[in-house]
Amino acid sequence: MKNSTQPTKKPNWLQPRHLTMLIFVYDLLLGADLLTKFFAHTQLKEELVIIPGTLALKLIQNPNIAFSLPVPGYLITAATPLILGLVIWMIVQTLGFRKTPVQIATLLIAAGGIGNWVDRIINASVTDFIDFSFWPTFNLADSYLTIGVAMLLFLSRKVTKAE
Repeated sequence: MKNSTQPTKKPNWLQPRHLTMLIFVYDLLLGADLLTKFFAHTQLKEELVIIPGTLALKLIQNPNIAFSLPVPGYLITAATPLILGLVIWMIVQTLGFRKTPVQIATLLIAAGGIGNWVDRIINASVTDFIDFSFWPTFNLADSYLTIGVAMLLFLSRKVTKAE
């Protein structure tokens, strides 16, 4: 039986050391995204072919949302933090935030969403520069979002099978 005078232990992710690590990883992801977009703006004056016919770096400004779907820029800029907050809240409510894979997926989604949002505020569009010939041009934030969502889909499947 638990003694009511003992302090309750904080969840692991609220421990200062773990929380510091989560913040560091988030900052690293966001910083890498913004730095590569800055590089694209300042260094990619023309297309840089990495693997001929497959991979190149080229600067594209995308005023639309994912896969260039047209939505007014002011609407995207205003709605992004609200939608991102709602998505993160739903993740925490559905899957919790105690497991490291959920934390990583959430950090990827947050860093990707905020990275593209900051870029949109600065440039009135999103900077895309990674061009695989068989896929629309994208950036690191897009990769973070895609990987984070894929992880959550996998994790939510595991949770529903366990129930």
